[in-house]
Amino acid sequence: MEFWIIQGTEYIQLPVPPSEFTISKENNNEVVNVETLGEINLIGKEKLSSISLSSFFSWQKYPFVKVRNLLKPYEYTKIIDSFRTSGKPIRLLITETDINDFFTIDNFEYGERDGSGDVYFTITFRQYKVVTITTQVVVKKTTTPATSAKTTKKVINRKVARAKTREDHIKQIKQPAYKQKGYVSYKEYMLAEKV
Repeated sequence: MEFWIIQGTEYIQLPVPPSEFTISKENNNEVVNVETLGEINLIGKEKLSSISLSSFFSWQKYPFVKVRNLLKPYEYTKIIDSFRTSGKPIRLLITETDINDFFTIDNFEYGERDGSGDVYFTITFRQYKVVTITTQVVVKKTTTPATSAKTTKKVINRKVARAKTREDHIKQIKQPAYKQKGYVSYKEYMLAEKV
């Protein structure tokens, strides 16, 4: 069994696989007291799961170390700390299990115990759910007769003002915007309009 912590293009494999790990899964249930029934349990949605791993980063290459290129113990702690403080989730992959999901590193404790140079650690991961937010634009139409008449009148007036003659329309299309507004130069237009 291999334990991988991945963030973007960076990753580490835990050199000494934990001898055990614990997954905690809970629901957000609520107990409510109903006068005629007594206590009832309202089933809620699933809470975020958490996983706790404990092992050590070895100072030397013991026969049970799973990695080819063993880093120094405090190099591992530095990498995990950078994952923890990056503000981004990590992917935790435990082979031979169904654990391959996004998590955050909620807690990372480490230290030395026996003078061997090995660094013992405990990491607590909490599930991270990717949230996608979709926005919708709601257009509200008013149906009052007065508003409809005003709107229609404005549209009709614009159409009449723009299409006096076909020749005027062609001149407007061919001329740059500053000439259409009566400016002599583009610079004068930019200064006056503050575009």
